[in-house]
Amino acid sequence: MPDSLTKAIEARLERYLHREDSLAEFEAWLVPETWDVSPQSDRAAHELATAITLRIAEFTNGDWTEEDLRDALADLPRPALTPLLLSTETFMYSGGKGEYTVLGSQNHLAKFAVVGNGRSEVVA
Repeated sequence: MPDSLTKAIEARLERYLHREDSLAEFEAWLVPETWDVSPQSDRAAHELATAITLRIAEFTNGDWTEEDLRDALADLPRPALTPLLLSTETFMYSGGKGEYTVLGSQNHLAKFAVVGNGRSEVVA
């Protein structure tokens, strides 16, 4: 289950993506909240914060427009994926786009790709 910092990062990211917060407001919150998060103490939060920070750095460097930045941030895998139901055929979820691996029936790992919200078929 994702921790509260990962969920908080995702919530603040969503505020930025929906234009409720400016980039400056998002960064002003993100930096002090995540500057000392190590991968050993909170891997999901560290990976998400690092991915966000790298994309912001590319924008700041002039490589992207702010719209490009929003698109890149919207496409990030979200560690705070909230599983709702898992069966041998389908996985119901709440979360962002990406590829995920879950424990399926009889303890087999199953991979699936999320292309939207709702329902995704298990692919292996």
